[in-house]
Amino acid sequence: MYAYLLETYLLSILAALLYGCFVRPFAAPRYRKYALLLLIALSMSLPLIIDNWATQEGEPTCLHQHPVTEIVCVDYCPHPEELPVCYEIALLQERFCDCTAVSKENLLVFRQNHWYDLCLWASAWCGAFLLPLAIVAIGLCLLRIAYLVYLVCRSCRRQTLSLQGKTYTLLHPPRPLAVGSFKLWHNYIIWQRELDDLPPAEREVVLWHEIAHLEQRDTWLKILLGCLQPIWAVNPAYYFFQHELGHLCEEIADQFALRRINHNVSLYVSVLLKLKSPTFAFAAQHFGAGALKKRVLAMTQRPQHYNKASTLGVIILAVLLYYAAQAIQPRLAQEVDKMRVYQTLAQDNQRSGRSLFCKHCLLEKLNK
Repeated sequence: MYAYLLETYLLSILAALLYGCFVRPFAAPRYRKYALLLLIALSMSLPLIIDNWATQEGEPTCLHQHPVTEIVCVDYCPHPEELPVCYEIALLQERFCDCTAVSKENLLVFRQNHWYDLCLWASAWCGAFLLPLAIVAIGLCLLRIAYLVYLVCRSCRRQTLSLQGKTYTLLHPPRPLAVGSFKLWHNYIIWQRELDDLPPAEREVVLWHEIAHLEQRDTWLKILLGCLQPIWAVNPAYYFFQHELGHLCEEIADQFALRRINHNVSLYVSVLLKLKSPTFAFAAQHFGAGALKKRVLAMTQRPQHYNKASTLGVIILAVLLYYAAQAIQPRLAQEVDKMRVYQTLAQDNQRSGRSLFCKHCLLEKLNK
């Protein structure tokens, strides 16, 4: 389990770096979003896919139980100049091991490794931390869904709106909330009475923006990202993905709405500024001044369109991530096995005070 988590961390950080260097500066927002979702999915699934293929070929990997081999014990073999002394000490110790005779080739010396100590402490801490966090995160996701159902049931007034063959329900909640949208069994848009005072053209801007979020299913995307948090709680790449996806969802919604109003940027910007005014402050609680500035700048720039280079770049990144996972996994497997050997030696050393051990007996104990 820990090996799988560690590999997903390494792959996601590599994916974030590749995305930042080769996709973010060149691709259009919609394709950047698709690329991000693909990289997240690959970071989570590639370790399992490669592990499954390696299992079928009979290769030991780090994602399931497998025999520990002698090669991982090399770091604990005595130095040649120490070997005669270690052998003498082993012969003098009562019940040194369960073998019929003590062999020089089977001698191991425990040496403290502060890096492994830190990793073992961190894994124990993560084990105690991740399960409660997972329960809290899943509970929060369920609460969010329950709150959306509550909004539908408790809204004091509903309006039905039909646009381009699709039906949307405007909800008037009992207390002021930020304008938003979500999809359950119908398409819902959170609305406020004050927004009805806007001119028809400005109301249309707000509606198209929220409809864009419904078309993208952004509510469920945020909920699914929330479910990933317990797994990637201390993963910096997760928070980069979360922030970048949030920004891209807003940028894509802005472009969608701008197309519906014939690219009238001045009208769109005036609506955003009006929603930031004290009269409508509740309607724009989900973005601050920094986010507003980025959105306005994005609208004033020439929009990026699809090109074959974007698709080719994403395919190349996926291939690179695959080969990175294939290279990482066996090395990670070996490090995990070394840590298992170290943990067993450290526990025996702490319990008995001994520093010399039998490799044959140790491997038998680990591979039971």
